[in-house]
Amino acid sequence: MILEFDYEADVYEQFIQEEITLIAFLEDILKHQGFEEFESGNKERILSILFDYHDDNGGAPEIDDFEIVDAFYDPNSLKGKVEIQYWIYFYYGCSDLNTEEDDYENWNFEIVPETCKLLLHIPEYEVRSTADEF
Repeated sequence: MILEFDYEADVYEQFIQEEITLIAFLEDILKHQGFEEFESGNKERILSILFDYHDDNGGAPEIDDFEIVDAFYDPNSLKGKVEIQYWIYFYYGCSDLNTEEDDYENWNFEIVPETCKLLLHIPEYEVRSTADEF
């Protein structure tokens, strides 16, 4: 799946001029909260995908935030890779247990300066059936 995010041209210019880092540029885009109460921000879109990755792990997963821990960008191809880290909190109601673990995802991205778009390539989460193993 490809998620499309808008960004401000001046923020991209700051990145190109090395006034801000790649991680700061990506955080400005990916952690954007939205302007209105009813508007889903970019951060919520990503958290929803991360939640889906862990929805079948049992318990009640909760993911509040993520961090961009590493990023690479090739200015010639306008492509790069971003690594995010996030923490998953699970609550198991029947046994009254809480656990937490961290996880990482690596996603490719493209920058389209002409339209001020960042295209984030996120692999679809595959749910395997045990029937597939036989």
